[in-house]
Amino acid sequence: MTRQKMLAIALGGLAFASIPLAAQAQSGDALVRAEYACIDNGVRPNSTAFNACVDRTARAFDRGEPEIAYRTARTAREARDLCLSYGLAPATLGYKECVANTLNSPAAQAYTVGYVPPYSAAPRAAVVIDEYGNRYDRYGNRLDLEGYVIRYNYAP
Repeated sequence: MTRQKMLAIALGGLAFASIPLAAQAQSGDALVRAEYACIDNGVRPNSTAFNACVDRTARAFDRGEPEIAYRTARTAREARDLCLSYGLAPATLGYKECVANTLNSPAAQAYTVGYVPPYSAAPRAAVVIDEYGNRYDRYGNRLDLEGYVIRYNYAP
């Protein structure tokens, strides 16, 4: 390879690596609803907590989970209040790290409980048969040849 081709490949790889992998496009409606939710929960615009609040809340609105979106906005307000109670000035790096750590803590994560179908001892119809001959019903439970559940699918 020539030197110019190697340089072009290296620069292309560097440009590709600089693109954030976690960036997600958010709809305008979700961003507007997220801004209103954050402002209604007392998070001031043009602040670190506001930017984090809008980003997380808009993602929840895009997924169609408004209850998690409003819970996320409340969590951002609580993170802002907590960091201010530590005496951190809002324009400092310590404040930004405090807000980020508070929002990323396991206690601040929002979870929803999925629907679990009622137990039925009756045989079920197989919806999917994989390449190994395993049969699965519509809930992802593995079935035997007669349609009875062998193993339940507990994945969310």
